Amino acid sequence: MYTTGRGSAPVALALSTVLLLALTGCSSSTDEADGDSGVLQGLGSVARSARTDMVNYVDAAEARRLSRGASDRFAFVRGPASSLLSSYGPPPWGHSLAAQQIDTAIDFQGAGHWEGKFDQSAVTASLKSNGYTKSKKDDRDVWTNSQHPHRAYEIAKNSVSYSTRSGIDLSALHPEDGKTLADIKEYRQAADCVGDAYRVDFSALRSSGPVRLLVLGQRAATAAKNTEAMCFVVKDAATAAKIAGRLRAIVAKDAPTYDGTKVTVDKSGDLALVRAVVPDSTKQMPGRLNRTDMALWAAAGL
Repeated sequence: MYTTGRGSAPVALALSTVLLLALTGCSSSTDEADGDSGVLQGLGSVARSARTDMVNYVDAAEARRLSRGASDRFAFVRGPASSLLSSYGPPPWGHSLAAQQIDTAIDFQGAGHWEGKFDQSAVTASLKSNGYTKSKKDDRDVWTNSQHPHRAYEIAKNSVSYSTRSGIDLSALHPEDGKTLADIKEYRQAADCVGDAYRVDFSALRSSGPVRLLVLGQRAATAAKNTEAMCFVVKDAATAAKIAGRLRAIVAKDAPTYDGTKVTVDKSGDLALVRAVVPDSTKQMPGRLNRTDMALWAAAGL
């Protein structure tokens, strides 16, 4: 499922990843001096146990910049993928935290971590007024509520971590060195494929089978030049050639839907990689490859 802060759109499980790449260069505001992209930094904050989940990364500050004057067009991709931001009921922090305050987010099944500009005092005051109390969990301050035993929050000046999983469990957001998603070769290859992306969504990792990881994402220098990229991390060159052939056939058959698409194969890593870079026109909504124009996903043969 590909989700946004404004709701969710169900997609078949095999279609449930989003990776973004663009050949139109624009540098991401989240890149750091250590050379890791914002995507890899996000993956480095999540334990490898989340490899069985769909994982969504968004540079929300960049997405907001791009969507100025085109908010409806970018509605599907600009928000963090968390049900806490799209539920009908009020969140436990009331109005003291808004999606617009989140600069980067990484979310997966029932948990996530947001970086931004938060009023820590206001947020914790709202939690307290809604029955949450602070206690120590693994030497960290965690906010919980006995009426909601599966919810836990960590609030800092510039970050929020949350879990709505069974029990009070934020361990997936505090991985040990060497035990993060960024340490798994399939995710690193996919992140390299993505490059400077403002939105990246990963499918669950498959430890066996021809296709190990599917990703789709968005990159744009300007709102008028959004590019969607699909990456298939696969077991070998033969599988890559087969998928690339299917992609090219679909692009030709479904013209003009995918006009301008470039399909390439990279066999330089431990696993082969197939990339399809699809340009969007100003009349097309970013995220369309996982919402309306989904035929390219059939190339995975799943």
